[in-house]
Amino acid sequence: MPTTDRKAFAAVSHDAARRLGATVEQITAPELYSTFHTATLTRRGQRRFAILCHRHVPVIALAEPLTGWGPVTVIEDPVSQAALATQTSFRLLTADELSTPLNRADLSALAKAELRQIAHWKPRTVSELLFNHWD
Repeated sequence: MPTTDRKAFAAVSHDAARRLGATVEQITAPELYSTFHTATLTRRGQRRFAILCHRHVPVIALAEPLTGWGPVTVIEDPVSQAALATQTSFRLLTADELSTPLNRADLSALAKAELRQIAHWKPRTVSELLFNHWD
């Protein structure tokens, strides 16, 4: 299965940081069981946030900074979304898209192995399906 380009994700993250007047604290590759890269940013005088990039699908999302292996909390941030809107390497998913219940999502393109993982882990939303730490 192809992987997303980590260098392109880093470039998009640094470009967004420049547009926001933010600092990129770190960019991490997916751990063994994670499905996503993470860039953690801090805007001057404001809270931290993360940009997530799926390991295999060229999509990104905004989230609260991650703490360990816990669940991802997707956020809506119009200012950060605007900073990412001009890039063309990845599709920025909205909080509404990511909170879509999985039973309303089109899963027809998934392989049998992926469907077995869904049956086992029972994600409730598109976000839980895309950005997880399953083994």
